[in-house]
Amino acid sequence: MPAGYSLEAEGRDRLVLRRADGSAACAFAFSAFGPTPDAVRQAAEEDHLRRRARGLAGDEETGRGG
Repeated sequence: MPAGYSLEAEGRDRLVLRRADGSAACAFAFSAFGPTPDAVRQAAEEDHLRRRARGLAGDEETGRGG
């Protein structure tokens, strides 16, 4: 997973992938068939690449999030 991303439980049935600035990158419904570690990693990497392509990646380290 790219640096700065974290996974957080929200309520009893939702997992939220968060960026370093605290904004949500993706949400997953939690169930017996919930997201695999690979699915979470892939979502984080895709978000990171999209943000980098838009010139937003890296801002988390400086606290300027976008």
